[in-house]
Amino acid sequence: MQVAHFYNSINSQMIPSQQALMLNSALAFERLIKASSSSSSSTSSTKITSSQADEQGPVTWDKMSRVETYISQLQTASRNLMSENRRLRKLHFTVIEKVRLSIN
Repeated sequence: MQVAHFYNSINSQMIPSQQALMLNSALAFERLIKASSSSSSSTSSTKITSSQADEQGPVTWDKMSRVETYISQLQTASRNLMSENRRLRKLHFTVIEKVRLSIN
């Protein structure tokens, strides 16, 4: 649920001019999400695909170690994207403040 909320809300948290800077992290996160949804809709509802599916095969709920790996990948990708967004937002507002102070 947290990952779904993050996926649906991250775009509104990004500063539009910085979105291109976050493209690689955003695409990595989105690939994980889309791999899961396309796999589960095209096959059985208990099947999930990880980013390593080509190497290890699909992740299914009866293989909990793979499910845990997939969840870990999602959490890592969302943390990376969130951290990068926070860092860029902080830099953005720092620059704004410095410009504001230099004008006065």
